[in-house]
Amino acid sequence: MGVKIKNALAVYLHIPFCRVRCPYCDFNTYAGMQSLIPAYVEALCRAIAREGADSGFPAARTIYFGGGTPSLLEPSHVERLIEAVNAVLPVTADCEITLEANPVTADAMRFAGFRAAGVNRLSFGVQSFTDRLLKVLGRDHDAAQARRALHLARQAGFQNVSLDLMYAVPNQSLADWRHDVTCALNLAPEHLSLYCLTVEPATPYARWVAKGHIQLPPDDTAADMYAHARERLAAAGYGHYEISNWALPGKEGLHNQIYWRYEPYLGLGAGAHGYVNGTRTEEIRKPREYIERALSDDSTVLRSEQISRATAMEESIFLNLRLLQRGIVRQEFAARFGADPATLFDRELAELAHAGLVSVDETSIRLTPQGYFLANEVCVRLMTTLESEISTADPVVSR
Repeated sequence: MGVKIKNALAVYLHIPFCRVRCPYCDFNTYAGMQSLIPAYVEALCRAIAREGADSGFPAARTIYFGGGTPSLLEPSHVERLIEAVNAVLPVTADCEITLEANPVTADAMRFAGFRAAGVNRLSFGVQSFTDRLLKVLGRDHDAAQARRALHLARQAGFQNVSLDLMYAVPNQSLADWRHDVTCALNLAPEHLSLYCLTVEPATPYARWVAKGHIQLPPDDTAADMYAHARERLAAAGYGHYEISNWALPGKEGLHNQIYWRYEPYLGLGAGAHGYVNGTRTEEIRKPREYIERALSDDSTVLRSEQISRATAMEESIFLNLRLLQRGIVRQEFAARFGADPATLFDRELAELAHAGLVSVDETSIRLTPQGYFLANEVCVRLMTTLESEISTADPVVSR
């Protein structure tokens, strides 16, 4: 492993198994089905061999094990999957290989095994360092286990660790959030992802909110939490490179940046989504059905969609603006879609700039710090204009 190729593909591998399912989660995950893991790994290896070879790309520049709880896999499973990718998409010399981990699965030998298998980045779903709030979130770990997990990761040789935290959680005060941010900084991770809790339909949280069983903090409190994090993390040397993500210099997450730049990625595993050669795919969701289809060498794709030019433009705008220092690169957008976005949205951008929400220069269009808080509104404004002007008939081919 370790080739040097520019035209390389990102690979996402979905591991849908969890010990328990969190009440706020709407991902394609399943509790109590860990006995399927060996067969699922075999099935995923088959899918990698087939879909990787058909992708038309010569190499992989990132591999991301997402879930679910990928740290439920044995190191031997992870090694097999990495080898399966490498067999059809030789990994680049600087390939970022990330594995999401639940602190409750932390084990010195397991982490050492992941490191030996080729994983070079761990992402821990900590969510909070306040035990009371972890219970509200339905998490199966406590704050002490989260601290221990990072300590064991360091012992295993990981020098690139990310922590996820959530804010605007039921019963969470600004003081609680300040405590969580302080605890995270005390552990000195290379990367932090801070997500505002969103209540998704068809989750227990949605039902509990509707019935008044739980209450979310007011929007103003959530904004104060976000502002506090920005201030504390900047003072600690973390660069705010994406709306919800901060990193020490050189430790920005490469895999997710590929999504935000709207570049191709191969998504495999039960319920995974991919975007390759202008086509978006969704894999079969049920693990047992996925295993059966893959082991029979049948297609595991549930549905596919050729993305229209207008849809690609909309999604590119929404995703590119999330990259705060990069934004929408005017030359790249024009080369891909045949229109300079500063010209296409001249009136809207002038109004948004006057409101202090975006900045426009010769190279790019970016959100301002004030615009970070209203990013969705900015995107809706631009997309509404686009929908009224651009036909959805013309397909677009991804780079």
